[in-house]
Amino acid sequence: DVRIPKENVLLGEGAGFKIAMGAFDKTRPPHQAVSFLLAERALQVSLARLAYQRAAWEADAGRRNTFFASVAKAFAADVANAAAADAVQIFGGCGFNCEFPVEKLMRDAKIYQ
Repeated sequence: DVRIPKENVLLGEGAGFKIAMGAFDKTRPPHQAVSFLLAERALQVSLARLAYQRAAWEADAGRRNTFFASVAKAFAADVANAAAADAVQIFGGCGFNCEFPVEKLMRDAKIYQ
């Protein structure tokens, strides 16, 4: 058991646990939202990889791959732009700060779109 003098108790007995749980409940949904964003982008990156691999497979087989290459390039550019925009959103105000690479990734992704 721990004894704390009454003059050192700030908000009453058991208030610390309530404050901690209140802070925990407020931070959990944003983390879940970030997880959903990252999962969606990971799925799209995998699809973009499959698209360019299909274009390469068509070329290796000696067939015309212009359609598949165009689809892969357009889709990958959109995925890169969406991923960069999400990264800026996740970083918040620091997303446009030159200290982090997110700002440069956003500019680079816009070039290909």
